[in-house]
Amino acid sequence: MIKVARVFDGVRDGVPYFEPGHPRVPEAEERERLARYLEAGAPLLATTGLDVDRVDPGRGRVVPVSFRTDGVHVWTDTVTYYLRAHHLRPDPELCAHIAAAGYACPPVGAEEAARVLAEFQRFSREG
Repeated sequence: MIKVARVFDGVRDGVPYFEPGHPRVPEAEERERLARYLEAGAPLLATTGLDVDRVDPGRGRVVPVSFRTDGVHVWTDTVTYYLRAHHLRPDPELCAHIAAAGYACPPVGAEEAARVLAEFQRFSREG
């Protein structure tokens, strides 16, 4: 069963947000290790669409929203953006998974990607 990483702390009036005390990753080396793993995930659903930066809306539509996977977790490039741009810590379960993998994202073959995509689509429909 796949695990879908949470990005935001909540949604208010249809707008996602981070709590003011959302955990951060202050260490540059740790941010880079996490970001490299996230960026190495296999593309699952790719789009050129961009979302508004919810922390600094003045930046405009700069947040990528494509989905990636390592075969176990699914996350969006949104996670990596907020990690790099604002040092916001990704979902704790995803961070623990990345650390347990030694910060090395495994390759995801075509069959595994298809399985994850099918599970993700079921998850999206059923909630």
